[in-house]
Amino acid sequence: MTPWFPNGQVAQTRCAVVIGAGIAGASVARSLAERGFAVQVLERHAHPAQEASGNPAGIVLPVLSRTGNALSHLTQLGMRYAQQRMSALMQHDARVAWQPSGVLRLARNPRHAAQQEKIAAQANFPPDFARWVDAIEASALVGVPVEQPGWWFAGGGSLCPPALVNALLHHEGIRLRTGVDVQSLHREADAWVLADALGQVVARCETVVLANADAALNLLPDTYAQSLPLAAIRGQISLVRQTDGAQDWMRLRAVACREGYVIPARDGQVCFGASFTHHAQGREPSEAEHIGNIERLQAIFPQADSLDVEQLGGRVSYRCATSDRLPMLGPLHDAPSFYERFARLHLGGTHQRYEVADVLPGLWLNVGHGARGLVWAGLLGEALACMISGEVSPLPQDLIHALHPARFDYRQLRTAPKHRKEWVVGMDMG
Repeated sequence: MTPWFPNGQVAQTRCAVVIGAGIAGASVARSLAERGFAVQVLERHAHPAQEASGNPAGIVLPVLSRTGNALSHLTQLGMRYAQQRMSALMQHDARVAWQPSGVLRLARNPRHAAQQEKIAAQANFPPDFARWVDAIEASALVGVPVEQPGWWFAGGGSLCPPALVNALLHHEGIRLRTGVDVQSLHREADAWVLADALGQVVARCETVVLANADAALNLLPDTYAQSLPLAAIRGQISLVRQTDGAQDWMRLRAVACREGYVIPARDGQVCFGASFTHHAQGREPSEAEHIGNIERLQAIFPQADSLDVEQLGGRVSYRCATSDRLPMLGPLHDAPSFYERFARLHLGGTHQRYEVADVLPGLWLNVGHGARGLVWAGLLGEALACMISGEVSPLPQDLIHALHPARFDYRQLRTAPKHRKEWVVGMDMG
């Protein structure tokens, strides 16, 4: 075991509490319930999927890289799992509306196209997973003319995130409790005690999963704000009705992406976007972000006429992101003791000289999914359920370490004190 990436405490009882009923919380709750756990899901809103998982349409596609980095590896594994999970759920709930139409990801510019062509030549991906196509073939695949080459992900597609969340939560082993706003948690004996703003105990359990995005920080001591660099980034989608006189691009057959994305019509509406705005507040759609989304749309389909902003629908949500664009998954380490134990890590030495870091027993994180929760949430819910129940993880060890919540403290302590900096969180589609 690597001492700075400790394993969590395996559950001694088959019960768990999950805070947050978005895609992250629903996925781990389902995987635990399928292992015989009695799971309570606590959601502060009146219904599940009210935050970033509440958009009417979402995309499943991987990320590719020349070096096969952790982000690329995770999205590829996640996509395979997502395809299987969606197909299974569709047999019981068609409202999930999984449409494996394929996803076209266009090159941003000629330089980017040249880089991606090199990846295509070197990686030799299976054609049913990813292949590089020219603009002519790309246009034929989506059914609308485009001007750039790009990646075609035949197994990608789109779905309805709120319906997916509800389908995942529909299990006899899951009890969904809405309108429960957990404001504090503390350890008593062998269990975590969760309370609301009035101090009333709402749940008590040995195993607790924080799947409530950056709100997880509100339940932890202030010292964790630097240990767990999470930020809420505003995103606005735009929606346009597909009328009889609709423009040709509104009849696209597959998802098309570049700096933004366009999703084929669902319930008579085409969804496109999305904005990524740091340090923003508010829930109302803005005209400026609608205009930005129209610009992203026209970068994909230059022939698209301008749209009347007043006629557009929209939705705003806040995506929880990390500074390295990877989610946080695993046991929560004891941050103060971590800094004491590994204070001399920057001086070098092998891992054998250190004792394993302490964890907060029975407390787990599943947060920071950014804009890619749909592609990997199912796999990560399964991986976390395996950690909690003591099963072999579906993730390789290098990915377990890459996602471990202690990774940011480890990186800080590897750096000489005078060179340490605060983490900066950013996010994009790429």
